[in-house]
This record gives sequence, structure tokens and C-alpha cells, in this order.
Amino acid sequence: MENKRSFRELDAIKNKCQGNGIVIVGSLSSLGINDNEIAIQLGWFINKPVILVVCNIPSTYEYGFSQPMNKAVLSAILQTAIGHSKNIVTIPQDRKSNAGRHKTSFPSNWDDLYNKWTNKEISSKDFIKQTGLKKATFYNLLTEYKEIQQINAEYIKKYRPG
Repeated sequence: MENKRSFRELDAIKNKCQGNGIVIVGSLSSLGINDNEIAIQLGWFINKPVILVVCNIPSTYEYGFSQPMNKAVLSAILQTAIGHSKNIVTIPQDRKSNAGRHKTSFPSNWDDLYNKWTNKEISSKDFIKQTGLKKATFYNLLTEYKEIQQINAEYIKKYRPG
């Protein structure tokens, strides 16, 4: 009986929104203790004119808050995640597509060497030798560094006081 007590507030909110409204929950686990209870709750939202937003499932809100779209998304969630496929693996959002290698950081002497290189005091070959980087890594970091400098210059130009 204790497990049912946790979801009484959800039932009270649903009763208040009988006509229409939006209910926002953090995750699907906020709807029930097990998959069966979550499926029942999703079915309720699919059949009623109440929109359900699940914070950790962006598709429930990133396409707007129209009832037909919300019903379609909730139906897809019900069919895939809970109904038919238990072997769904979620991919972390912060992983890059080339996640096999660690990102190389700028060497500690990068700024000094970069200034010497842009002033033509040293060659690219000397720059690479002094940093200990491979040629491809050097040029990748060089491209990234130029992009960072451009973004910083635009920021300073936009927000410089005076």
C-alpha cells in the first residue's frame, strides 16, 4: 500500500486536469513503480486531452505542445520503450560520434609558440617539434584554436563596454 501512496499526488493532478492541461514529470519512473503501471499511466495521457511532458525525454516537448503530437510521441514511447523492446540502450547525449579517442588538449606552451608562428619567427615544423604533437593533431588543434579566437573576438566586439 505504501507504493500506491507515492502516486496519489499524480492522481490528484490528473483529476484537476480532466478537461485539458499540461502535466510535467521528471522521468517515466515518476508515473509508476513498474513497467505495467507506467504503461497504464501513458495510456491515460494518450486517451485524454492532457499533455504529458517528460523532462528527460526531449521529444515530449521539443516539437511543441500540440495534443496530436504529444499523443504520437507518447504512443511511440509506450510501444517501444515499455511494450515491445526491453533491450533499448540509451546513448549518452554528451558523447561525440568519434568517441573512440580522447580529445587532445593544447600543450602548455601553445600560446607562446602560436604567437611566434604567426609572427613568422618559427616554422610549422618547429612548432610541431616543440609541442611534441603529430602533424594531423597539430593542424586539428590549430583549426580549433583559430575558431576559439574568432568566437572570443566576436564576443569582445559585441559586449565591449564603451
